[in-house]
Amino acid sequence: MDKPSIMIERAENGFEVEVKDPDIIEKNNNSDRWRDPCVSFVFKTLEEVQTFLTENAEKYMAAKTDAYAEGFNKATKGDM
Repeated sequence: MDKPSIMIERAENGFEVEVKDPDIIEKNNNSDRWRDPCVSFVFKTLEEVQTFLTENAEKYMAAKTDAYAEGFNKATKGDM
């Protein structure tokens, strides 16, 4: 299962930030039409990257819990 994520790489003219858009992921999960959830943004400076992340990190980061984390937490608590 796809989940939101953020990747930062150096680009020839600055920095590229690639995100997996949770809105697109959700639409993909509820539709028979698939669209690539990866969206790229290019910034000239690290300060622009930091501003983008400050404003958008919550949207593009994976949720704290997912099926694997829930299973791990359950297993380590002995609730299985």
